[in-house]
Parts: sequence; structure tokens; C-alpha cells
Amino acid sequence: PLGALGAGLTVLIWNFGGWENLSVVSAEIENPRRNYVRAIAVAVPLVAAAYLLPLMVSLSGATNGAHWREGWFSEVGSELGGPTLGGAIAIGGSVMSFAVFQAAMLWVSRMPYVLAREGYLPAALREIWATTATPRRSIIWCCVIFTLLVPMGFLALVVLDVFFYMAALALEMAALVRLRQLVPDRAGLFTVGGGRVGLVLTVILPLLTWSATFGLAVSTGDGKRDFTIALLLALGVWPAYALTRRRWGGPVTIQEQPGYSGASTTSSKRE
Repeated sequence: PLGALGAGLTVLIWNFGGWENLSVVSAEIENPRRNYVRAIAVAVPLVAAAYLLPLMVSLSGATNGAHWREGWFSEVGSELGGPTLGGAIAIGGSVMSFAVFQAAMLWVSRMPYVLAREGYLPAALREIWATTATPRRSIIWCCVIFTLLVPMGFLALVVLDVFFYMAALALEMAALVRLRQLVPDRAGLFTVGGGRVGLVLTVILPLLTWSATFGLAVSTGDGKRDFTIALLLALGVWPAYALTRRRWGGPVTIQEQPGYSGASTTSSKRE
């Protein structure tokens, strides 16, 4: 039971996490300070309703909820409303999956592009499609990699995704605390309110949720396997960083520029 609870919490975090990743494309959004808040105010209730309403209907009419499996919603829909309802649920699930993929691609595809600009990946990934001003090659390669990962299965991918997402979130929280210490009165695009109490709650609650979730998830054999894979991948981050920096050069430092003499700083301009 605890393992099932951990798996359920992992999927829940995956379903409702990642909202802050839109900051990666803030430069591509008109008036992000206003439109982000509006979009989240609309999207969060819709996402919650999209998950909860089918679940409530299914639980009210299905007798074998404990034996549900992937794709079971459409089968329950067929039992309750015939082929029409079952087909509608299947189509709705496909549309939702595509929407999740599109939202993830919006920010994930910018990461290889930025890493290429910083000199950690091949320069070809810096190419921008002139008609849409989007990183075309980066998007294509992300699609290829995502396709290769599909055979791993939904739950395994969710566990790995949530593990690395929450690990990255921990780094973001550490950066947030440090930034608040250095510039306590910063008026940025978005600022965490509530003073010190608001900051502590913002930092501690997600990390406690992450720790509890993985503590429950690893109580099963599959959970231990997925967690071990995640740890092995995490251990490979530093060697991968060193390899890519040595292979493609890393960021250009001012000392490397002709005629420079002075303190060490780093420039992100690698055009």
C-alpha cells in the first residue's frame, strides 16, 4: 500500500508540477508578469477538473477500481455510456497527452539551444528558424530523444522525471534563498511574497513532499529500481559536464579574448 501511495504521489507531482519552467520562455511571451498569472489562474482549475471529474465518475460506477490499469478510463467510459463515451474519453486523453507534450517541449527544447550557445553542445543546435524564431534543430533532437525513451513505460519515466525535476527545484530553492540574502528588496519579474515566512514555506514544503514521496515509492521493487537508475544518471552529470566542456569548449571567458588583462569574468556570448 505504501508503495502504491508513493507511485500515486509521484504521478500527482508530475501532473501538477513544472509551472515555473515557463520562465525559460518569458522573453517570448507578451507581458509575462500579467499573462503568466492569468494563465495559471485559468489552467490550474482546468487541470484539476480534467483529472478529478473522470475519476469521480469512474469511481461512482466502477466496481473494480483496485484493478485499474493504464487506459482503464476509456473502458470504464464504455461500461457507463457505451462506445461513444469510451471513444470520447480516449480522444480526450490523447489530446491532453499531446498538450502536455507541447507544453514540455516549449521549455525543454530551449535547454539544448542555450547549452549550445554556452559552448557545452554542438554549435549546430544554436540554429534559429527564421520564420518562427524557434530553435529548430534543438526541437527536432528533443523529439528524437523523447521517442527513444517511450519504451521505458509511463510510470518509470514519471519517476525519473519527478526525481530530476525535484532535484533541480532544490537547486532553484537554494538560489532563491541566496538571492533573497544578497538582494532582500529585489523587485524582479516575480517575487515570493510573505516575507521570511513565505520564503521558508515556499522552500521547505516542496522538498518535504519530494522526500516523503520518494521514501514511499522506493518501498517497492520497481520503485527501488527506478530510484537506482535515477541515482546512477545523477552520478553521471559531472562527468558529462566535464566531457562536453572539453569537447566543445564551454563558455568564452574574457581572458580568452585578444588584448584582455584584468579580473576573471565569464561572457555568455558564443555566437
